[in-house]
Amino acid sequence: MKIEKNIAFPMNYAEIAREMEDGDSVLCESKNKACLLGQGIRNLLSKDYKPVTRKQKDGIQYRVWKLKKK
Repeated sequence: MKIEKNIAFPMNYAEIAREMEDGDSVLCESKNKACLLGQGIRNLLSKDYKPVTRKQKDGIQYRVWKLKKK
């Protein structure tokens, strides 16, 4: 077993959603990850923001935007 130091802990989807600003988007590797990020946006910021998700042309990746509700 090897001890490793200074390895960054991956951010969870709630943290990513919190750091995003209005109009920011994230390219997700799968539909599942896009759904998790969308839930993070919806659950944390449901009063002011909504997630918008679109499948990319490659048919595999998804882009998720954080948009202000009107």
